[in-house]
Amino acid sequence: MSINYSYYKSFYYVSKYKNLTEAAKFLYSSQPNVSREIALLEREYGCRLFERSNRGMKLTPEGEVLYSYVKPAIEQLNMAEDSLTRMTSLQHGVVNIGISDTALSNIIIPALNKFRENYPSVLVRIVSSYCLESVNAVKNESCDFAVAATPFPEDEKLKCTKILEVSDIAIGGTAYTELTKRTQSLAELNEYPMICVGGKTIYYPFFTDLFAKKGLRFEPELFSANTAQTLLMVRNKLGIGFVPRSCAEDDIERGLLFEIPLSESIPHRFVCMIENRNHTLSLAASELKKIILEI
Repeated sequence: MSINYSYYKSFYYVSKYKNLTEAAKFLYSSQPNVSREIALLEREYGCRLFERSNRGMKLTPEGEVLYSYVKPAIEQLNMAEDSLTRMTSLQHGVVNIGISDTALSNIIIPALNKFRENYPSVLVRIVSSYCLESVNAVKNESCDFAVAATPFPEDEKLKCTKILEVSDIAIGGTAYTELTKRTQSLAELNEYPMICVGGKTIYYPFFTDLFAKKGLRFEPELFSANTAQTLLMVRNKLGIGFVPRSCAEDDIERGLLFEIPLSESIPHRFVCMIENRNHTLSLAASELKKIILEI
């Protein structure tokens, strides 16, 4: 048995309003058309579904049975239509993203502010704040995309779009101002206590590799959880740190930190938009991605 869905809609609303005219109004149809669809449905099932009277439409026992199945189905479809309508108009939805702290202040926060102004009802969840975790979250599709700094392991599943170049610098607090008077080599800096972001980030392996290429061992005395903690430790004279220039600019301008000139260059890194080639973004995620790429 193949029955037109509109018959069931007419049946549902006539059952709900107990009136053909009211049902027709809700369906933006005519009373004769709704009456015809009810008659066709009754013909398909071979029984009467309504008792018709001057007082309205009353379900027969057979109609009551059909209504018990049709009601939850129609209401679920109505909820689905409403939810999709709100999602496609960006009045509803969830976007899951991964970030690295390098991307947070320069790109993500301005983009989130703009996105929230335009689409206040869409929820944005940050599912990871570590680079490697964010990359893995994109690979296993537990987040829509990530914005993180290189280097990270290449994978053919991933599409990476460069957004911003990152320049790392050596910084010291007021206890190390003498180091700013001339360029310092990495070997010379290695004589001082070092602070580095540890954990599931790329900082430690990146600088370990950089020092190793100069025949040096990179052995920080302190590890921080993120760049903000590194800045705090350096401001409090606990050692020398390496951070993206953009993250230290405010403190340098205020005289709280000092850039230490280096005789060796630190390779540039890039903040990238990382996507899974097999994952289709929702409209909300696509709009946030567009805003991020425009920042």
